[in-house]
Amino acid sequence: MEKVLLGQAWLLLLFISLLGSVTWCIATKAYTALSRKSIFVCVIPGMLVSLSFYALAMHMHSALEGWPKAYGYGELSPSLVRNAKGVSWYFGAMLLGLIFVWPVALILCSVVSRLRRFFPHLSLFAGSLALNFTLTQLGPSEFLRWWWD
Repeated sequence: MEKVLLGQAWLLLLFISLLGSVTWCIATKAYTALSRKSIFVCVIPGMLVSLSFYALAMHMHSALEGWPKAYGYGELSPSLVRNAKGVSWYFGAMLLGLIFVWPVALILCSVVSRLRRFFPHLSLFAGSLALNFTLTQLGPSEFLRWWWD
């Protein structure tokens, strides 16, 4: 029970810090100083999350002529298994980075004055990831059931 509450408190703290950093950047107009290239570099990892997720869903639906009937990789072709494992690896790496690495980087950028100029980049990166993780939850329910199993 204590681990569940600690996990929920960590996620709540993560959400509040994400919301706070994005709000601060919007209020201070810190994003206006960013170049198009840096905005693109900050946003592309999040876009790749939803793009690869939905590409896997389309690949699976067309290869199986429908959604998987069972959980796991049993009925999938080798190319579909490679695709699914690659997407799940990227999805997991970005999610773990958002949960564990991003808060540390945000604290470092807040404390070290030389790194403060990267605060808008981190906020944009995390906001993009959070938005795209949320967009993946709008996928077909049959695919989402298979994905989260």
